[in-house]
Amino acid sequence: MYDEGAIYRGERIVNWCPRCHSTLADYEVEHEEETGKLYWIKYGPCVLATSRPETKLGDTAVAVHPSDKRYKHLVGKELEIEGVLGKFKVMVVADRAVDVDFGSGVIKVTPAHSFIDNEIAQRHNLPSKKIINEDGRMMANCGKYAGLTTREAREAIIKDMESLGLVDHVDDNYLHTISVCYRCGTTIEPLPSKQWFVAVDKPLKRFKNKSLKTAAKEIAITGKIKFLPERFLKRYLDWMDNLHDWCISRQIWFGHQIPVWYKDEEIFVGLEAPSGNDWRQDPDTLDTWFSSGMWTFSTLGWPTNYLRNKKSDDLARFHPTQVLETGYEILTLWVSRMVMMSLFALGEIPFEKVYLHGIRCRNQRETESIRLI
Repeated sequence: MYDEGAIYRGERIVNWCPRCHSTLADYEVEHEEETGKLYWIKYGPCVLATSRPETKLGDTAVAVHPSDKRYKHLVGKELEIEGVLGKFKVMVVADRAVDVDFGSGVIKVTPAHSFIDNEIAQRHNLPSKKIINEDGRMMANCGKYAGLTTREAREAIIKDMESLGLVDHVDDNYLHTISVCYRCGTTIEPLPSKQWFVAVDKPLKRFKNKSLKTAAKEIAITGKIKFLPERFLKRYLDWMDNLHDWCISRQIWFGHQIPVWYKDEEIFVGLEAPSGNDWRQDPDTLDTWFSSGMWTFSTLGWPTNYLRNKKSDDLARFHPTQVLETGYEILTLWVSRMVMMSLFALGEIPFEKVYLHGIRCRNQRETESIRLI
């Protein structure tokens, strides 16, 4: 996959747990309701609402909806904004991601610390400024707020903004949803990080210049894999349609260690280090679902015999299997991964039918997790 460009190392915004010090996939993030404060702040000629005023230090733009006539005269202009660390400039862009019914219809754009803002920034070629580090603390470029946790910085910045007359008003009972780590419950920080990714949208030669995602969708649309009950076909396709490049590196102790070796600026991909000294292996491990996505064929003699263009007896007899039976909650987490991995590694489907059903939960926390799914 690395040789074909289907796997790459790059810096992208990820879900980051400041306590576990690890990335999390979207499906590993849990969502909880929280009653907090919504701050209405004066932002140049506008007043906008935000629940995270501390991220103003990383703003590079403001956005409005293209159909919002109230702000049409501002689109394309550069605004000079009064801030707690002095004046700074932002561009005004029009983007359909903006919800005209939220707040005043104007949102601040912090590309380094919001997935939605990051997508807006990519569409409008906006710069990105990272201000929160992997410990969940403000970075050195945040001046006097450097070293504070995001919560501490929020309180300090609001206090300073009030003294500068930059706070219009505050709603004290704002019910909103926060993202937390499924392992420890710590609030997730979206931030840019150098990780390993599967390029799900990249055209690949083995799929006749179709992407891995497109190939995985086509086998479902054409009925090569059937879902039982049939309603799960739509969930599978919806997941694939919205799938972004898949982060497969984790900063945890358990799992398959990433088979990549580094020496200065050189990178070597292989199960063992190349000859010579000073090669060090990547300390990260592979995402659980990347490893388990190979289950249908890695348990049947692959890759030893398959690399010699000859299937092992078990692989020839049992792959693809006829029916996969599993709980519906891992349709996107596991089933979709097995489909993609099998298509890439063997050029065939992993199973002909997928029978999905409910599960019996052991405790209330599991029940709530399944309910959210």
